[in-house]
Amino acid sequence: MQDYNFWADLLLTFKSSPDWIKALWLLVPPMFVLALIAMVMRFGLAMRRPKPIEGELVVPLWHRGGAVEVVDFAALPQEIEAMAGMLQTALCPVGHLPHKGGDRLE
Repeated sequence: MQDYNFWADLLLTFKSSPDWIKALWLLVPPMFVLALIAMVMRFGLAMRRPKPIEGELVVPLWHRGGAVEVVDFAALPQEIEAMAGMLQTALCPVGHLPHKGGDRLE
C-alpha cells in the first residue's frame, strides 16, 4: 500500500475520461476562482456604500417667501389628481368638456 500515489491515480483517471469531462475538469476550477473573486469584490463594494436612511421618503421644496415645504410621496398622487381636476375645470368651460372620442359634450 506504500507504493500508491494519489496524483498518479488522479492523472490516470483524467486520461481515461471522455473529452467533454476533460474540458469540464479544465474549465471548472478557473471559473470557480473567478466567481469567488467576483463575490468578494461585490461584498467589498457593498460594504463601502452608504447605508440607506430609515424613515419616510420626502422631498423638500422651496416655497414662496423662502419657506420650505415638505411633500410626502404617499400623498402626492392625490394632490396630482386634484391639480388635474382643477386644471380641467379652469381650462374647459362647463358645456365644452372633451369626450374620450374627441367630440364635445353638449
